[in-house]
Amino acid sequence: MNDEIIKRNGTPEIGAHTVNKVIYLVLTFFLGALGIHKFYARRPIAGVLMALISLSAVLLVFPIIISFLWMIISFVAALFTKADGNGNIEAGIF
Repeated sequence: MNDEIIKRNGTPEIGAHTVNKVIYLVLTFFLGALGIHKFYARRPIAGVLMALISLSAVLLVFPIIISFLWMIISFVAALFTKADGNGNIEAGIF
């Protein structure tokens, strides 16, 4: 993972990082409902939130629907994000 993204004007963007698109898509597809892809993208709060929502689905059906929709949105957003020359995408809000 690269911790320095270069903006169009050539200056580094502080705090941004990249993740491998293929790995992110595989994690999202197979383990997305548990939020594993969010941990890979260095978004632990979102990962914990997704995991808690999924684990609470044992008692309720509604949380798993939210988690599943969030996973689908993450997958589609990453799928249509253009990768750089190394196959990496910026770990954004997706």
